[in-house]
Amino acid sequence: MLSVGKMNIKEILKEYLTVLKKEDIDALSSLLNNRSTMYTPLDGLISGRMKIKNYIMNQKDWLNTKNARVEIFNLIDAKNRIIIELSIFYDKGEKKIELPFVAVLDIENNFIINIRIYHSSWPITGKHISIKPILKPDTNLEVPDIIIEYMKGIKNADKDHVLSLFEVDAYVQEPSGSKYRHLGESGRNEFYSFALGKGGIPLKHCTATFDGRHFAVEYVFDEWGNKKFESQAGIAIYEIGESGKIAAVRIYDDASPPE
Repeated sequence: MLSVGKMNIKEILKEYLTVLKKEDIDALSSLLNNRSTMYTPLDGLISGRMKIKNYIMNQKDWLNTKNARVEIFNLIDAKNRIIIELSIFYDKGEKKIELPFVAVLDIENNFIINIRIYHSSWPITGKHISIKPILKPDTNLEVPDIIIEYMKGIKNADKDHVLSLFEVDAYVQEPSGSKYRHLGESGRNEFYSFALGKGGIPLKHCTATFDGRHFAVEYVFDEWGNKKFESQAGIAIYEIGESGKIAAVRIYDDASPPE
């Protein structure tokens, strides 16, 4: 087993999924131990180094059969956590599929203790499935002021307040990927008119990760406007611009909107 420091972990995790297309899975599995767990929306909880390694090998084979391309476009490096944003591109018949994807990795004593995966099933199946929560809400998290105001706005369905918090050229991206990226003032207005048109979205935060520019929050929620449902999980990434306002929002959950 490799003995690695945090910087080595960081360098390896920059290629967290690209390593799946290679034959060397040991580089990643060496960072796991028997206490490690992995949770994915489609496969649930996977526990222990060998089971996680087998899962990763199966995913590598799947990526190879699909001739998939993986693009990692953001890495948030916090004290004991690394969050990776990426997209998987593959062919499904004549369709080109883009699957936006987040991996949250909790690190303890130079090992990855927990891996939590977030993505929508919509790009894969055309249907939504709820991501079951495995984290509990935490009311003692440190949250930037601009995000506190944003959360108040979406909870109270105050579209005008939410829109006032963005930089002029900011965007909001839905869980289904870049085809559902809402750019500029008109794009954001269209998105929040729909998202908040039937009421607010009260999110309960479970973790908060901030690197000074990117703020990531894992959350659970059980209502969206006039729609109530069993509690489900998600994560959102907020980019803070130079002005202190929000420059981008990327959402990763699998909730069906209210009708």
